[in-house]
Amino acid sequence: MHGFIVDLAWSAGQLTSFTPHNIGPASATTTVASAAWRRQVPLPPGQSATFGRFVRVNRDSGQAIDDPAAQAPPGQG
Repeated sequence: MHGFIVDLAWSAGQLTSFTPHNIGPASATTTVASAAWRRQVPLPPGQSATFGRFVRVNRDSGQAIDDPAAQAPPGQG
C-alpha cells in the first residue's frame, strides 16, 4: 500500500487538528495548504506529522485573518 492516511480531529463542528500518516514503504512528501499558507511535508515510512493551527479566512473577502506562516514583528511574538 502507498500514500497517506489522514486523521481529523473536530471540536464544536470545527477542525482542530489533522495528522497525515505515511503508510507507504518509502519516504514521501505531501503538500499541506490552507489559503495563502503552504508547506511541503516529507515523511519517512510509518511516520506522521500533526498540524493544529490553521489559517482563518474571511469568507466574503477571501483574505487570511490568521496566517501561521506570518512572522510577528520583533518583540510581539
